[in-house]
Parts: sequence; C-alpha cells; structure tokens
Amino acid sequence: MLRVISFLLFLNFVVTNSFSQGLHVFWSAPLNVGSGSTQSNVYPRITLSNGDVPLVVWQDMSPAAIYSSRKLGGAFSTPVTVNPSGVSPFVANYAGAEVSSSGDTAFVVFTSMPMMSGNAYAVRSIDGGASWSDTLRVDHDSAKIPNFPTVVVLPGGNPVVSYMIADDGTMANTEYVTSRSLDGGETFLPSVLPSNPGEVCECCPASMAVSGNDFALLYRNNISNVRDMWASFSTDQGTTFASSSEIDTTHWLLTSCPSSGPTGIIIGDTLIYSWMSSAAGGAKVYLGTVNIHDNMIGQHRKIYPYGTSTQNNPIIAGRGDTLGLVWLGYNGSFQDVFFTWSVTGAAGLGITVDTITKAFTGHQSRPDLEFKNGKFHLVFSNSVGTQVQYMEGTLTPALGLSHKSKPSLFEVFPNPAKGSINLRSYMLEESYILTIRNILGEQLMTKEELKGNELISIDVKAFPAGTYFVTMQSDKRISTQKVVIAE
Repeated sequence: MLRVISFLLFLNFVVTNSFSQGLHVFWSAPLNVGSGSTQSNVYPRITLSNGDVPLVVWQDMSPAAIYSSRKLGGAFSTPVTVNPSGVSPFVANYAGAEVSSSGDTAFVVFTSMPMMSGNAYAVRSIDGGASWSDTLRVDHDSAKIPNFPTVVVLPGGNPVVSYMIADDGTMANTEYVTSRSLDGGETFLPSVLPSNPGEVCECCPASMAVSGNDFALLYRNNISNVRDMWASFSTDQGTTFASSSEIDTTHWLLTSCPSSGPTGIIIGDTLIYSWMSSAAGGAKVYLGTVNIHDNMIGQHRKIYPYGTSTQNNPIIAGRGDTLGLVWLGYNGSFQDVFFTWSVTGAAGLGITVDTITKAFTGHQSRPDLEFKNGKFHLVFSNSVGTQVQYMEGTLTPALGLSHKSKPSLFEVFPNPAKGSINLRSYMLEESYILTIRNILGEQLMTKEELKGNELISIDVKAFPAGTYFVTMQSDKRISTQKVVIAE
C-alpha cells in the first residue's frame, strides 16, 4: 500500500497520510472512546452534532447495553447509558444500535430483546448526546417482528426510521419498511412498504441516504437465494416510494446469510453506494453509482480488486466531490481498516488506498465514517483492550508533504501520449501488477507479474482521447500517475 507513516517521537504518536491531487489526509493519533474493560467495543457508530462534535454510540454484550460519548476538546466524555433501565437491547457484532443527528438533535434506534418478540425503539437527545429520553416506540404491527432499525434525522429534527419486518413466530416474509415522525420523534406514522420482488436478506442490515427531498433505502434482497443489492427511491423524504431497482449485477447465489448490507450517499441526482459480494470468488468490496430518477447504473466495479482477502463492511461518506470510503480487509494475518478518498467524485475512489490501522496490533473491526468541513471522522473496534477508537483525518493542501517530496515509483512517457505509452518501474526486484483506469474509475487493462526496473510499452490506440490513471502495485507499495491520451 502507499503509506507514509511518520513517527513523531516528540509527540509520541503515529500518523498516516494519504496523498492525492495536491492534497493529503492527515490522520490524528487514535483516541479511546470509553473504557473497553467497562463498556466493551461492540458495533461503534458515529454522527456529528452541532459544531461538528463527534458523537459515538456503541454497545456491550454482557450485560446488554448501549453507550454514547462526545468528543469534548482533546478527549471523549464519560460514557452515558442510552437504553433506559429495564430495556435490554439486541446486540451483535454485525448489527446493532444506529445513530443520526441534525444539529444537537440526535436519535439512536435499536430493537429490544428477546429477538423473536421485541420492539423497535428510538431514544432522543436534544443536547448533542449528553442525555437521552425514554424509549419511543417505532413499530406498530403486532403481527410482525421488527429487526435491524436504522435512522436518518432530517433538518429540523424529524427522524425517519427503517427496519425489517417478519412474520411473528416464523421470521418469514421479510421486508424493509420506513416510518416517519412529524413531531420530533414523539410519535411515528404507520410504516410504508416499498415495492420490490422477493424477500429481503433475513440477517442483512439496510441503510438510508437522503438529500433534500430525495431519499433512498438500500438493502440486500433475496430472490431465490440471489442476494444482490436493491434500492427503493422516494422524492418526498420516504413518505412514498416511486420505484425500486436492482443496483448490484454480481448475482451472488448464496443459501446462507452473509450478514452484510450496503451503504450510500446521494450527491446531486446520483446515489453513490458500496457493498460486499463474493459472487466472483472471495469477499470483495464494490462501488456503484445509479441515477436516482431513471435508476440507470453508472459505475459498477470492485473498489480494490487485488491485495487483501475477505473484504467487508464498507462505509461511504462525503459532500460534493469529496468522498471517503472505509472497509475491512486482511493485511497479512490481521484484519485492518482500509481507506480510499477522492476530491473528484466516485471516479477517484480506489486510486489511492491506505491501511489506516497498519501500525496497530491485533484485529480491527466495524469501522464507521463521517465527513464534514474538510475532516473525516473515523471510529472502529480495536481488539486490543476491546476498545472503541476514534481518528480524525484532515484534508489539507500537501505543502511540504506533496508528491514532489518523494520519488515516483515509476515514470510514464510520453505524456500526453498517442498510440502507445512507455512505462519504466523503479521497484527494483519487486514484481508488480499494472492497471489502467479511465476517468470513471473503470478498469480497462491489467497486467500481472511484471518485473521491476524494466521498460514496457502499452498499446493505447483503442483508448478514446482523455485522461487515464496508471497504477503499479507490488506487495509493499502502490503508486498512481495520471496520463493524457491525445487524439
């Protein structure tokens, strides 16, 4: 991976920097959230309250509890218990309490135990997570069992909650529904069922994306054990749904449950989303784009098709053309948090990939990500000390730390090119993989097992004129350069 790790001994911490397009992401030292020995580290989630203050929610399995903590200055506050006394939440490593906020109004949603007869609840905070209300019942149908709720809070403080419903006693006929509140979470309207074929994946969490009135519910479907991603689209913040569409063409046939769902954000008229599929062999994280009005798929590709095995749990965040994506992958024998980012929209994701937790020991799990005002906010579970940890990545001009300050791993010439390009690697004895992508991020060419320190020529006569990205990756390093192909 392309990593620049600076050991600032006088500050006694490790930072990781991601470089691209004249900018870099400077990651802070990790901060502990709560006490792993007291509150554990299960399924951490993050949202930003008023003033971009990080609010982190996570869970403990024994006894079952939900905790929250806010970042106040350089440390996190003493955790508070979110679930009221006497209400035992459902807790798992693959799903759990979800959180969202607008200003200082925050909602946490969860289901109560026992799982086969519990209810879906919301709790509300109006002080940025410093304190929480009693439970607010979300589900209404006594003949259905709710599971896997998630929430978005609209500007003004009204929440929209989505959750899975299944037949009481059998857990059959699974569907995702949405329920809105018009009074700040005091009451919830009857649920709305988007139209989609088949059943939804019975153990896969869903997610929601909203921008203005545009709204998308993303979920993994189950049509005769083909477990692909679908989205249901609304233009009135989830009050009604105009269409549902398959947004995943991998066609993963699986008789068991993968316990993994999609994530997405709406930018303009485009839903940018990510998910995991093992349809092509080995669990890989994918990236896609779809027009929310005509449901036409644009990009549809593996975000990082080589290197790590068993990728899962992607989370995407961003504003405008600045996007970030985190996921889990094995880096050797340990599971780490991987990160890619772009300031050119979805097309730039995957060009530079960093292992954020490479310097950590043990396994990491369940990352979550937020972005606002030039900063990425990351939380994840660290197996060492069963600790929730937080890191802040600041997007800044790469002054003094730019590409010019480090030698290129290869050169490409001529640039601009016409007909062919020449590449010379300076990776010495390392073998490497060469890939070429277009401006949409689509992979056009791959050459494997190339040897370092040699000159190769690539025929590009079939490539239309435009901008392309050439990437060379060895087991130790990765580097990307831009090349222009002229008419």
